[in-house]
Amino acid sequence: MNSDRERSVSEDEPSDGTVGRLDRRGYMRVLGGLGIVGTLGSFAPRTAGAETADRSKTVDERIQEHRTGDLEVVVENPDGQRVENATVHVTQQEHDFTWGTAVDAGALINDSSPGDNYRTYIPELFNTAVLENHHKWAFWEDNQGLADDATSWLLDQGLDVRGHVCIWGSRGSGAIPSDIETAIDNGDAQTIVDRSMQHIEDIITHYGSDIHEWEVVNEVLHEQEIIEAVDGSDVNPLKAPILADWYRQAENVRPGGTSLGVNDYSVLAGNYGSEQSDYETQIQFLQNEGVDLGTIGLQSHFSQNETLSQEEITSILDSYQALGPGIKITEFDMADSGWSENDKADFFDTFLRAIYSHPGVNGFLMWGFWDEEHWQDDAPLFTSDWSEKPAYDVYEELVHGEWWNDETGSTDETGTYTTDAYLGEHKITAETDSDSATTAVSVTDPSTFGTTTVQITVDG
Repeated sequence: MNSDRERSVSEDEPSDGTVGRLDRRGYMRVLGGLGIVGTLGSFAPRTAGAETADRSKTVDERIQEHRTGDLEVVVENPDGQRVENATVHVTQQEHDFTWGTAVDAGALINDSSPGDNYRTYIPELFNTAVLENHHKWAFWEDNQGLADDATSWLLDQGLDVRGHVCIWGSRGSGAIPSDIETAIDNGDAQTIVDRSMQHIEDIITHYGSDIHEWEVVNEVLHEQEIIEAVDGSDVNPLKAPILADWYRQAENVRPGGTSLGVNDYSVLAGNYGSEQSDYETQIQFLQNEGVDLGTIGLQSHFSQNETLSQEEITSILDSYQALGPGIKITEFDMADSGWSENDKADFFDTFLRAIYSHPGVNGFLMWGFWDEEHWQDDAPLFTSDWSEKPAYDVYEELVHGEWWNDETGSTDETGTYTTDAYLGEHKITAETDSDSATTAVSVTDPSTFGTTTVQITVDG
């Protein structure tokens, strides 16, 4: 799978040029095949830097500042004269920001009636996915075919895929190969080192550029026995030599453009200060070892007694952002049987606004969205029978409503239509009484690229 993938164009694409939100990825593939995408604007994800949230501004003001760019549409006739009062339609096709979910490979690939809804909603609601289990070491070695099939399906739907995970030292989870479990018990450090280094190379090179980011080692704060089996029980696992070696190995074998991340829990939800401090220690250790760390992954498994205010969320994100790498919310859910669904939805709204308004955050992934395929049978969006939960409305109203461009206007006397557009891919159509034309553009970070300008030629 180490190759650039050709994304096939669906035979179901509309022939009349109309594009609904559910067809946005297929539409972008069509434009890509025609050579339109990228010719009028270059799309590059916002890099986080070390900018913290400006507390003098409201959440909505920060969203406007960090998640939108200036879009200018210039309409001309074939003679180069500007066209006044041309109608301009701006329809968003994709977010720059990562909106993703964990998926179960079996439910995705196996032919079943419940899986039909699963396969429908994943590309409809999300632009990124991560396999819940089948990129984990033992799962992958035991059934690489299923992992490959699931990865290919997601890529063919136009989603990005995040790698989870090269090494996870959770004993009893099924993620550690049996020979490595034995080696841990026997203190056989050499076997662990040799096999783990080879596995990191094997899985990263196998998928190549198909996977844009890899968690190299998961939950170092909590699953340390595999580290201690290599470097001794007196080692500080957060600063263990093998930890740095694993990351260096991933750096050595990753393709260009693939970033590396850390991931752990109790580092945001609950506001556990000692856990957050330990996590910062681990991150700084890897940086001091010269590791090019791209993402700080914050698992966000909330229970009712672990919720945070917008101000608390922002403050914690600021502390991580000061370290430099970008931030992703990697495993969000709200599993708690005593927590009402309406109250969960209220907190979900608070949380999404807080993270989307923070300049250091570049992605959000929930850890499953359907109760039937959720590790605690309590996913954010759907019950087991596919009934929508209140949080579903919150997600749709924000991600594909409030933070989604779908607008129409007219050019002024200079033939120009301007608007603030959410960063990402957009379809632009200009119409006069006698003609219409459509193109696509990526609206990019104005602080880096300035105004995104589109020129469209129509008779008029």
